[in-house]
Amino acid sequence: MINYQGKLTTPAGALIDTLIQMIFTIYDDSTSGTALWADTMGSVEVEKGIFSVMLGSGNPIPDSVFDGNARYMSIKVGGDSEMMPRLTIGGAAYALYSPDVDTLPGLESVDGVSNPGGDVDFIQQDAITITPNDGANTVTFGETHSGRTDNPHAVTATQTGALASTDGVSNAGGDVDFIQQNAITITPNDGANTVTFGETHSGRTDNPHAVTAAQTGALLSVDGVSNAGGDVDFIAGANMTITPNDGANTITFSSSAGGYHHVFTVAQSGGDFTSIQAAIDNCTSPSPGNTYLVRVMPGNYPEWVTCSSFVRLQGAGKHVCRIQGNVTAADSCTIDGFGIEGGITCTGTSPTITHNIVNNEGVGIWITDEGKPWIKENEIVDCDGFGIHCDGWGTDAWIIANKIERNTGGGIQCTNSSPTISNNQILENNSYGIYLIGVEGMPSEPTIDDNVIGRTDPDAGGIGIYMTDYGEPRIIANDIWINDIGIQIHQHTQPSILANNINYNRNMGIQCFSGGSSKPPTIKGNHIHSNPNVGLDIVNAFVIVSHNNINLNDPAGVNPDIRYVGPTFPMISLNVVDIISIAGSGATGLFNVTTAGGAIAP
Repeated sequence: MINYQGKLTTPAGALIDTLIQMIFTIYDDSTSGTALWADTMGSVEVEKGIFSVMLGSGNPIPDSVFDGNARYMSIKVGGDSEMMPRLTIGGAAYALYSPDVDTLPGLESVDGVSNPGGDVDFIQQDAITITPNDGANTVTFGETHSGRTDNPHAVTATQTGALASTDGVSNAGGDVDFIQQNAITITPNDGANTVTFGETHSGRTDNPHAVTAAQTGALLSVDGVSNAGGDVDFIAGANMTITPNDGANTITFSSSAGGYHHVFTVAQSGGDFTSIQAAIDNCTSPSPGNTYLVRVMPGNYPEWVTCSSFVRLQGAGKHVCRIQGNVTAADSCTIDGFGIEGGITCTGTSPTITHNIVNNEGVGIWITDEGKPWIKENEIVDCDGFGIHCDGWGTDAWIIANKIERNTGGGIQCTNSSPTISNNQILENNSYGIYLIGVEGMPSEPTIDDNVIGRTDPDAGGIGIYMTDYGEPRIIANDIWINDIGIQIHQHTQPSILANNINYNRNMGIQCFSGGSSKPPTIKGNHIHSNPNVGLDIVNAFVIVSHNNINLNDPAGVNPDIRYVGPTFPMISLNVVDIISIAGSGATGLFNVTTAGGAIAP
């Protein structure tokens, strides 16, 4: 049998404590070859990474495994693959064996000299000594020559390779003495055959050469603090740690608050407070130079919360940390990581709202009075009103990468406001994905780009983007699908609708009733298909329609791709369109073609 010990860790280096299956195999090659023996040990105890096994205790190792050639052992641990490289083990097994003394044959001669029935005598010569000890049954052979110190062979220094001089000083057959001067020390050690040369000058701390700080380039002060000839100590304040590393010549300053000056913990038990509002109320004079972090542990918090500027509310996670009331935001505050059941109100404030789930019996997030919050990566769902309402001139929120879904009023409402709405999923809302309304002098001018807007409620006549009265939205590169109408444009609005995919809507792709208030709507570079009633419907409006691909809307090829009716007509140029339905004298425009490549009149 072979005793084998080893150490097991995880890939990260952590020690393993467990019972685990291990398979040991002996091969005749280091990488492939033939398995000569194997043993599966089902429950090897590993404690703090260390294990020990006796190979051959379960499946004995045959003698034939070791024939003098190199052997290699592999190990498999649990379900892992074989460890590489294999371990090299001896090519032959061995054991100690001695025959019994009483079975040995009797001596017949001593070094070839025999005297049957008699003695053999040892005779000493020259420097040899012979010492018999009958009681101990020993004969000791020695010699007296090697202990002589009188140079019996007349050996010379040249023959021995001995030094003839030390740094040019010779004394044949005698000594050379070392003499110390000034700060030099000489320490002979005859027992160790060493002579140590040292000096006492370099260890002096009394500045024997009167060197100045200017000559050494030394610091005179640290941040204005000086202590000539002494130390300046750093003292850690609140939420600060100072870690000196003398070996690396570094001092590390770090904040346990992640850059915040104060940290409070709110928890059901074990925290600084059990109420979020109590923690906020205890934030004394928060400012850019006196910031607070309020960490909220998992749990339900049945309270209305009024935020303070320069205070970050950090929840433990939107699925485990719920505020069961309304949250009123403040300028320069952050609301992160909560489930909020009573919505968020931003009245003239510009907070950061991120990583939350927001729902409410009314509007999810209501922004008024020129508030400009940053609303990013939230889920605003299942509200009885709109998911987000930007209400009022100058109320220009940034609404980025949110999920705005299943809200009864609609996804987002813009009233006389101009938010940026980008990269959101606005899905399964009842009446509208986005609703825009303005008044003369205070139009709604949002930028709506790169969103997915669709699946509005068919029972509510859902519209992807609806606009009315005064507005000038920029609608760019969105996917607008599975609505009753993708985009509906009413009087006085003058949108720029550029490079969108407006497809698979249940009735129409775009319906336009507006010629704009000061300039016409522009519909350019869009892909409009699979809208079975009509791709683009224009009613008594001057609209610029160019560079669009508007075709394959009605699979039966009966309903038109573009339909318009006067007395005011659009300009239609440079489009790919198969069917145009005209009511009236006709539109202006040039260079339209069908998908087959033929010219088609506008």
